[in-house]
Amino acid sequence: MIPDEKDVFYNAKHLFGMHPAPWHIHDNGFDGYVADANGHWIFGGEPCEGRVSEDDPEIVALVDVINSLAVWMKTKGEL
Repeated sequence: MIPDEKDVFYNAKHLFGMHPAPWHIHDNGFDGYVADANGHWIFGGEPCEGRVSEDDPEIVALVDVINSLAVWMKTKGEL
């Protein structure tokens, strides 16, 4: 099922309420995680916890999509 715009806005508002955009990738060579605008960890971590890398194109694409969604919602007056 393809969600309609109303569902996307509802779910995204909930997500951005917990983790505001822009999101970014934090990678210090050991820990690698995605964090929100407040610097709070969202996912990733140490190598045994599912570390992510700023060299991983899938992670970069995911963060880009999340940040683009936030911009789109702001232009629609939904965020």
